[in-house]
Amino acid sequence: MIKKLEAIVWCSGALLVHFVAFNEAKATEADCSALTSIYENTRNSGRYQVTFSEIEPGETKSKFLMDERFQDGLIYWQLGDGIWLERPRVPLDVSLTVFESCTKLDSKTIEGRTVDVYNANWRRGPREAKVVFYVTPETGLVFEATRRFTRVADDETLSKWKPGTTIIERFTYDRNLSAPPKPPLLPETDD
Repeated sequence: MIKKLEAIVWCSGALLVHFVAFNEAKATEADCSALTSIYENTRNSGRYQVTFSEIEPGETKSKFLMDERFQDGLIYWQLGDGIWLERPRVPLDVSLTVFESCTKLDSKTIEGRTVDVYNANWRRGPREAKVVFYVTPETGLVFEATRRFTRVADDETLSKWKPGTTIIERFTYDRNLSAPPKPPLLPETDD
């Protein structure tokens, strides 16, 4: 009997649909501390990049949201095709992120890469989501995460997403990727 069918994957500018279908007998309840450790190791890696895409409720196509680059003590981000901004990076406090009802599924192959698949309920502050993590077993780091929000902040300034919004995060770990270009300085004016 099929218990669950879910996951949308953003790949190189094209939307691909991957179905995570699993048999109840093949799914195993995973220790959520293992998933927390994977998440913490990914988020606190020295250098990595994340591309975010969004699928709004009722839509089937994703749209590019932003890029982030985590390089040692700095975070660079670019919304859409806007300018790159930077801010200091602090280690992720995983005590603010809670995973519940973690399940390790059968491994999958995505773009020729074998990944371990985990389902969980995710909570961070007022936001909650159903998540699917695709983890590279050789590194123990997240390759991709799909997060479908079930609850968001009441305050619009904390979250622009609505329940049902899906965020797809694609992670890469290129240690040689240089910092993005600094925004051009604005010319000085006399006013």
